[in-house]
Amino acid sequence: MYLYYRENKNQEESQGLLKEALRKHARKKGLQEFLQSEICVSKGIHGKPYIEQPCMDNLHFSISHTGIYWVCLIDGGEVGVDIENKTRNLSEARILNIARRFFSEEELNAVKKQGKETFYQIWVRKEAFIKCKGTGLSENLKSFSAIDEDGNYKKTIKGLWVQSLPLPIPVYGAYCSALKEAQIQHIENF
Repeated sequence: MYLYYRENKNQEESQGLLKEALRKHARKKGLQEFLQSEICVSKGIHGKPYIEQPCMDNLHFSISHTGIYWVCLIDGGEVGVDIENKTRNLSEARILNIARRFFSEEELNAVKKQGKETFYQIWVRKEAFIKCKGTGLSENLKSFSAIDEDGNYKKTIKGLWVQSLPLPIPVYGAYCSALKEAQIQHIENF
């Protein structure tokens, strides 16, 4: 699993950054056939992007951006990634309103007790999970929980592996993979 990130101060188009990250990844992996063709990205039924080239059937990716930060996670199996800017200032009332609307009871209770950081840690895990599944916001976010009954972050949600995203930028982040205990092998600021 490879993670590419960028401080996108110039507000480059996400599609262009994605193609740049995919080409960088293809060069790193020696995927000549991919490098010699135009990258065609389409969207699935719920909006999850995928690569159209038959030679890339086993290359999956997920992107996320917040403020000036952009990330792309690439792997051989389905993945999802989400980041949220740590400097974003949502009021406590707004956070609780969002949590009431989208979080399970145990998640809502954890946010009430522990506050903003817990809210964001739950949110990025839920987003990474639905991105990995490809369901997007068509999935009822209250139908699953990112924490267990003791308030600890789950390592798996409905059979998918979910973990914190280690990045040297000020974001909350999580990633999700269908592969058990998949680890990010390479992180690169490009």
